[in-house]
Amino acid sequence: SSPPAARAAVAVGAIAGQSEGAPLAGLEAVVVGAGPSGLLLAHRLLQAGAQVEIFEGRSDPRSPEALLEGRAYALGLGIRGRTAIRTVDDELWSAIEPSGFGSEWFQLHPTPTLALDLRTPADGKGLEPSLLIYQTDLCGAMLSEL
Repeated sequence: SSPPAARAAVAVGAIAGQSEGAPLAGLEAVVVGAGPSGLLLAHRLLQAGAQVEIFEGRSDPRSPEALLEGRAYALGLGIRGRTAIRTVDDELWSAIEPSGFGSEWFQLHPTPTLALDLRTPADGKGLEPSLLIYQTDLCGAMLSEL
């Protein structure tokens, strides 16, 4: 198997926007990179009526091969991340949320002996907890909802 950088880009899919008369109806867009930002862009373009084709060099995050690629990034989706996802619609957030774990406590460990509180339950009183989620799970859920 060739290293990920040497693989050719693979078309994830071409998807047509749903809305006739939408602001971007008739636009054909290409999104390079099916990470969280690329998939959010694809959702927004589709929502506005564009036709979207997505290219990604790595395996589909929903496939077993994705687990073997050795890249696992845990992300914390706070208010900005949730808001960005909800700009598409609440259904997309509802599809993503079960793939992660709610958390009201974040610590940064810059050294093995030093821990800095970034968020505690007292800081987020009354706020929706952040969502801890692996990037592959986030992208898999976003891809499934296209």
